[in-house]
Amino acid sequence: MKTLTVFVLALAFLVPSTVVFAEDAPATTTPPGTAMEKLRAKGNEAIDERIAKLNAVFVRIDTIKNLRPADKTALKAKLSEQIKAMNDLKAKIAADTTYAAVKADVQSITKSYRIYAVVVPKATIIAAADRILSVYTSLGMRVAALRATAGASNTEMTVRAIELQGRLETVRNSANEAKTTVENLAPDLGVLELFNANKQTVLDARAKLQAAQNQLGTIRA
Repeated sequence: MKTLTVFVLALAFLVPSTVVFAEDAPATTTPPGTAMEKLRAKGNEAIDERIAKLNAVFVRIDTIKNLRPADKTALKAKLSEQIKAMNDLKAKIAADTTYAAVKADVQSITKSYRIYAVVVPKATIIAAADRILSVYTSLGMRVAALRATAGASNTEMTVRAIELQGRLETVRNSANEAKTTVENLAPDLGVLELFNANKQTVLDARAKLQAAQNQLGTIRA
């Protein structure tokens, strides 16, 4: 029996850093202009770092093999929305005329957007899942061809093809579950319970992806 060996390359996942923004500036009755400008500069720096991260993920998506063009386009569109949102926020901070307004907008960088804790992990998990699903489709065609070649006479090869198809279904299910897990992931708005829940959601999704990768690594036809 001819044996077809399928090598599956592991997909390296981005491991986002959980960034906690610095403590608020000490409250004063009338903060001097320099305090507002320092806070504005800190906000701009935080935004620039996040835009750079989003752009890096944007570029990386194009390099992912076995990711369908339609999936790449959808992911890049979501990232573009976030980049625009960051630029809009930066413009708003620049236009703010009071310390309170600058402070609120700077705080929203982590509370309302969560680029590191939500947006980037969500995008990379979806990209990884879509890539796995693309590999699943490709391998499924090979297994179907193997089964067709076996015909009714080669029982051993037919049984092997059925076994492989079962493993592929496990791969598909794990990848789809990873996508579903992060589907409703959203910024925690500064609520600690939601922050912790989001963190666990990302961990759960990554575990499902790893399970899918591990199963792919065992597939031989």
